[in-house]
Amino acid sequence: MLTWTAVTIWGLAAAYVLISGCVLVGVWRISRRPGRPPGDPAPFVTVLVAARDEERHIHACLLSLLTQDYPTDLYEVVVVNDRSTDDTAVIIARLTESHPNLVVVGITDEPVDMTGKQNALRVAIRHCRGEFIVNTDADCV
Repeated sequence: MLTWTAVTIWGLAAAYVLISGCVLVGVWRISRRPGRPPGDPAPFVTVLVAARDEERHIHACLLSLLTQDYPTDLYEVVVVNDRSTDDTAVIIARLTESHPNLVVVGITDEPVDMTGKQNALRVAIRHCRGEFIVNTDADCV
């Protein structure tokens, strides 16, 4: 007669085997996925940052994005100044002087049918040139 302890142990062992099998199948499938062909150039990437009243964080955020270890001719940083009332615009303007791959988009109108950030991203996407577009917040480094 099986005890509950034995049933539990067999159940956990079966779950372990099932999970291990899923992991192995996943690793096998990823290893078969083709990457970029050798000699294929790296993609052009756009990093999109929406900022509103971020004077405390925007310099560190943009500086970390602009000093990446990725070829500067293959990426751009698009920053959207969404109606900031602090010195966010001044800080961004200073960085554009020394970083030609920093694109600044300004928003002056308040959106009616969406939140400010949704509108900022919608407007900024029109200025993105990247094959890949990634988004981060202005208070991230």
